[in-house]
Amino acid sequence: MPQGTRMAAIDTLKFAKRLRQANFTELQAEALAEAVAEATVESVATKLDIAGLRAELKQDIAELRTELKQDIAELRTELKQGIAGVRVEMAALESRMLRWMVPVSPPR
Repeated sequence: MPQGTRMAAIDTLKFAKRLRQANFTELQAEALAEAVAEATVESVATKLDIAGLRAELKQDIAELRTELKQDIAELRTELKQGIAGVRVEMAALESRMLRWMVPVSPPR
């Protein structure tokens, strides 16, 4: 089968025979079988279609994974900076508290 050509997903000969058994004329049966086959070919995915979509999906997942890793790295950096700032503030508060709590000795 040449690339780009799709086969009918139904057996048109068998379909036409059944229509003739149901009192369709041969011309009506063949025309209807062909019309149904054409409509089916347009709406049924081939293995090639599915393989292409699968490749696209894998690429999308890889790109999302990369973006997610970058976002996590950025958040980690922001958190480290935030924690460092809190530590500085805590050290300053501790220093002020110690000055307030430790009495200064009177001069002798």
